[in-house]
Amino acid sequence: MLKMVIFDFDGVIVDSEAAHYRALSAIAAEEGIELSWQEYCEKYIAFDDREFYINLCRDYHRVADAEMIDELVERKKRIFMKFLDEHCELLGGIGELLENLRQNNIACGICSGSFRHEIDFLLQRYQLEDYFMVIIAADDVTASKPDPQGYLMSLEQANHLLKSEPAILPGNCVVIEDSVGGVQSAKAAGMHCLAVTNSHDADQLSHADQVVESLQTVDKQFLERMLD
Repeated sequence: MLKMVIFDFDGVIVDSEAAHYRALSAIAAEEGIELSWQEYCEKYIAFDDREFYINLCRDYHRVADAEMIDELVERKKRIFMKFLDEHCELLGGIGELLENLRQNNIACGICSGSFRHEIDFLLQRYQLEDYFMVIIAADDVTASKPDPQGYLMSLEQANHLLKSEPAILPGNCVVIEDSVGGVQSAKAAGMHCLAVTNSHDADQLSHADQVVESLQTVDKQFLERMLD
């Protein structure tokens, strides 16, 4: 039985990946690393900012200690909100899906590699904050996707807040993702995963339980069928 839906944020709820790419790559360029959009999507899109710069420096054979990574992350933070204001839109179908799930008493959460202040800013902009009982952001985890930590924390917090018996199990959850690392994270958490092709082609997301082109075709009944 479907009891909870956990959404990735960037590329699922809002079309903010371009803003992240522009900010992340701008700071990388200042360090002499030119990063294409294709390379970003193929290798780095699931990482939070810290893991992005750790992996980018490793791949480009740059020595980067913890202090340098912290400094790169802070520089990205300082310019990101400008890009977010200029390059972000709500993705089609998300408002209708959230309302459908609320009317059917399905708990909803967010598990994202974005920082909490970025998520809060956009949820308030689009008046979506009341739909989510749990938000796990980059600030809350010690391991980013594809590690399952964030999704397991989302479920743990939901069960703590709901105090329902029996507790919601991973098998009662559907995760909605748009990246390869995100799909791996959801599956490692023991959850069902619906992938939407906003950032990757369908064949790259084939490890998901189901793949759709848009959330405009998705509702509670669609998600429940995934559990059968």
